[in-house]
Amino acid sequence: MSIAAVILAAGGSSRMGQPKQGMLFRGRPLVAHAVGSVLEAGLSPVVVVAGADPGVVEKSVHGLAARVLVNSIWQRGIGTSIRAGVDAAASDPGVEAIVILLADQPLVDADLLRAMIAERYTKPGVACMYGGSIGVPALFGRALFPRLIALADEQGAKSILASLGDQLGFIDFPGGELDIDTPDDYRRIAGTESVSPAPVQVWNEGRFDSGTDALAVEEPLEISIRNRSVSVTMRTPGHDDELAAGFLLSEGLVRSREDILSIDPCAKNEHGNTINVRTGPLVHIDYDKLVRHVFMSSSCGLCGKASIEAVRMQIPRIESTATIAPEVLCTLPDSMRAGQLAFSESGGLHAAAVFDCRGNLLVIREDVGRHNAVDKAIGRLFLDGLTPLKDHILLVSGRASFEIIQKAAAAGIAIIAAVSAPSSLAVSLAGELNQTLIGFLRPPRFNVYTHTHRVVVR
Repeated sequence: MSIAAVILAAGGSSRMGQPKQGMLFRGRPLVAHAVGSVLEAGLSPVVVVAGADPGVVEKSVHGLAARVLVNSIWQRGIGTSIRAGVDAAASDPGVEAIVILLADQPLVDADLLRAMIAERYTKPGVACMYGGSIGVPALFGRALFPRLIALADEQGAKSILASLGDQLGFIDFPGGELDIDTPDDYRRIAGTESVSPAPVQVWNEGRFDSGTDALAVEEPLEISIRNRSVSVTMRTPGHDDELAAGFLLSEGLVRSREDILSIDPCAKNEHGNTINVRTGPLVHIDYDKLVRHVFMSSSCGLCGKASIEAVRMQIPRIESTATIAPEVLCTLPDSMRAGQLAFSESGGLHAAAVFDCRGNLLVIREDVGRHNAVDKAIGRLFLDGLTPLKDHILLVSGRASFEIIQKAAAAGIAIIAAVSAPSSLAVSLAGELNQTLIGFLRPPRFNVYTHTHRVVVR
């Protein structure tokens, strides 16, 4: 038996002025962010109901384990999308409940969905509570499916929830009322944890003026495995679970999604943030090989290594038939730049983005540390169960270092591109590992340093 998810993404975004389903939040399209959350919570199957902009929705969730269902009568009302989504999800006889959520509620995460699932075992329906009222995400047991499928065109599901009385379970959802309908909503919600305002005195044309600058936030993160500290890194807050997962993957400590049982954030203390990773019983952790200095600079993940031998771990050569056209390569920097929300405000963050070989963006992450941005990006896709990424390309906003090549190889990535120069050691390692390394990707020019055969002129 399983619990399905129906994500409503059919609206016309009239107040936004562009399809909001494809707008980036924390480096991913909004609808992909919603799909990622439900997949991380273990929901399956996942049905995304599109309407006004099906092409945007399909491109945004490409590569994720979700079915896009086009509702051709979406304009008649939300009830048409609920009916279509529930009918599709309920066709699987193994589905015992369905969670319905909106694509434009960016604060919905896997922890909230897991709490709803836990509440489901004692109640036939579960709703979120925010702003003094009940709302979505909401969970409906199979007994309620016929009532959902019978909704009128303009009718939402709140009336069904309300009719359950004391049989309705509740989950507090602070911030649940926040959705993205207008450009002001988007600017208010997106990217706020990555930058911090600071007063400055600006020297201009012979005099000082008071002003405010946006600074890239940098704070320490302690990563523990089984409650034993293994690393302290300076990073930009946000996506800490992805950073930890990417770190473990690139260090060779985990190989598959099943190796990580949970990643639990801990409260801030005087030393910064802490996060604990609980691994499976069959995962062997050699703590001696993980010895690092207590502090690791965000500028270079190698700076805190106890020895270079700990970094030169055995990674098999990449076997991949992936190819990419020069014309597609030249579109990637602009695509990444459009997603660098925090950089637009602060000018102080690195970025790492993963694309498929057609140029579709899967994920983008920003951080004060180059290696942290890469860990977050590959960590996100690892947690989504999408690694190895043999048919994908990693793009970084700065230079390509030895460690970035290593991290890409750990994720199975065959093609790496950098806006700036690669180091000599990076070129050597990419050559050894059968990776295509591209530097100075500044359209219409770029350099290919290794394994040029993957850049195919069509």
